[in-house]
Amino acid sequence: MKKILLLVLLTIFNFAVGKSQICTPDSTMKGTGISPTVLPDGIIGQAYAVTVSLRVPKDSTIVYAGSTIPITVDSARVIYISNLPDTSFKYSCNSPTCTWAGGSFGCARLTGMPKSTHKNTYAVKVFVNSWLSSPSLPGTQFERIDSSTIDFKIPGGVNSVGELNSKLFFIASPNPANDRVFVYGLEINLNANYSMELTDVAGKTIQNFEPKAFGDIFEINLSDVSKGIYFLRISDNDKSGYQKLVIE
Repeated sequence: MKKILLLVLLTIFNFAVGKSQICTPDSTMKGTGISPTVLPDGIIGQAYAVTVSLRVPKDSTIVYAGSTIPITVDSARVIYISNLPDTSFKYSCNSPTCTWAGGSFGCARLTGMPKSTHKNTYAVKVFVNSWLSSPSLPGTQFERIDSSTIDFKIPGGVNSVGELNSKLFFIASPNPANDRVFVYGLEINLNANYSMELTDVAGKTIQNFEPKAFGDIFEINLSDVSKGIYFLRISDNDKSGYQKLVIE
């Protein structure tokens, strides 16, 4: 059950949606959970905005009166998030109440402005309320509140405007990934000449990629890469950026 809530949990933390269409759920997600599961670092002095997609589980099991019984997740709702850097960091969901039905797709977006006083690693705690029912116990609905902690880091600021302008910012999703990963947030134009490589934690290049572009999204094939923890590095002329990537 805790897994169920953790999915929605991480989900909500990364989302920020206004009354208008702020984000669009990724309806191509396979299985349940959230994407991405690792938040990119905040950069001091640069507006932060991250979109996360999720899919709430539909079925699971719980232990009731000493027996394991199948349950249906009727809905799940994020009710509270604590330990964000300050009140300038907001989250909103594509659902006005941050509630999603079991088996449905959703998304949210987290926005804020990292400051020099925010330099830290934050153990952000998210509380989720889920409503469950069971075919074995008709007419009975279970309600459960779970919490989980995720890390969000705002490292030291860049040394100059020139250093800031030399960085590429992107999101790789899903993360953890299996046989492929999608890269969002890069500009697609005739002048862009992106090179993409995977390195190990020691900085050694494991593989170079020639990704497929679908509009403003790149698809990277990971089928030949072993399971492990890596860094995805993307460069374009004098700009570069990287993101931690877990392959399962």
